[in-house]
Amino acid sequence: MKLRRLIIATHRDIGYFFAGLTALYAISGVAVNHIDDWNPNYVIRREVVKVGVLPFFLLGALVIFTSSLYIVRREQKLQTAASVQDRTAP
Repeated sequence: MKLRRLIIATHRDIGYFFAGLTALYAISGVAVNHIDDWNPNYVIRREVVKVGVLPFFLLGALVIFTSSLYIVRREQKLQTAASVQDRTAP
């Protein structure tokens, strides 16, 4: 009979523990959902900034930079595909 009482008490205590975790999870979910409303530490400012036309030499550098990123990304995809083919080859 002692073992049964121990099991009942343990089950009850574990239930209380998980009920507390569930309540804590619910409270934190509400807090995260309303973070924009409950932000006492910071002042959020939004500004609209107009940016002028990019000078020609910077535009060229931007095109070169983005094209090099495309080439690097494409090479990484090819290397990944090659390594997958090596692993699947019989």
